[in-house]
Amino acid sequence: MTSVEETSVIIVGAGLSGLSTAVSLHKLEIPYIILEREDCIASLFNKKAYDRLHLHLAKQYCQLAHMPFPSNYPTYVSRNDFLKYLDDYASHFNIKPKFGNMHSTDFKSERRTRTRRSGGRKAVIRVDVTSFDSAFGGFTFGAT
Repeated sequence: MTSVEETSVIIVGAGLSGLSTAVSLHKLEIPYIILEREDCIASLFNKKAYDRLHLHLAKQYCQLAHMPFPSNYPTYVSRNDFLKYLDDYASHFNIKPKFGNMHSTDFKSERRTRTRRSGGRKAVIRVDVTSFDSAFGGFTFGAT
């Protein structure tokens, strides 16, 4: 059975930009879903960064929207501390990305008034996840 999840905004990517965007939309009470092709948030830091990595900018310049780093973190945050911060961030704001492979993005013209204001296009994104097969949203945000 194919299901379609409808929302106002589809965020593509659960990296730093995607997480921060999700929180900002949540605070504005704008419904969204966040899609990630990998099996974790911030996959670049989770899967590709070396263990000894420390952020090269001071923590106050690297924190995400609406949640500073804990005060006990060092000025230059380690990879492990950064990953913990991101997990705590997602948990604190109840961000639950849909993980899986994205197959395609199709833009369909719609004639409804709401979509005309957004350029008359809606995105349909096919995703391999157990909770749904497609997402349908008025706006798509590529969080890269």
